[in-house]
Amino acid sequence: MKKLPFDLEKALAGESVVTRDGQGVEHIVWLNKLQSDFNVLAVIEGRLYQFLVSGSARSEGQEHYLDLFMKQNTITVNGFEVPAPMNEPADFGAYYYYPAFDKDCLVFVETWADTGTDKRTLSMGVAHTTKGAAIAHAKAMLGINPEEDVW
Repeated sequence: MKKLPFDLEKALAGESVVTRDGQGVEHIVWLNKLQSDFNVLAVIEGRLYQFLVSGSARSEGQEHYLDLFMKQNTITVNGFEVPAPMNEPADFGAYYYYPAFDKDCLVFVETWADTGTDKRTLSMGVAHTTKGAAIAHAKAMLGINPEEDVW
């Protein structure tokens, strides 16, 4: 599943955070007056860790399994976790994507024009803002693990 860049403001507001390796973060605190570059504290599986404001567990540029990311909103389809679909209309003229089931591809692309088809796709909960999300949704609907490179 795609990881979204860490956003301290959103994390402090209560949005879900995960580590690079997918562990859930239970609590985040920012000690802005602490005399350290590692002034973000996070509780992960009951243990306290320190991070840079960027969410890095180590110096910038060095990846670590505990680096912080924003958790993408998801839904479960046939037991697979996939990105959550759109829940409101797109801007007029914006592209959106939805699952397709033909021999060549798993996704259709449309331009939002506020038509009956657009509204129906949105109300069915299958309209996505990215091609990858729609493909993951299609795979899950077919019982295929979205993480596998199959098709």
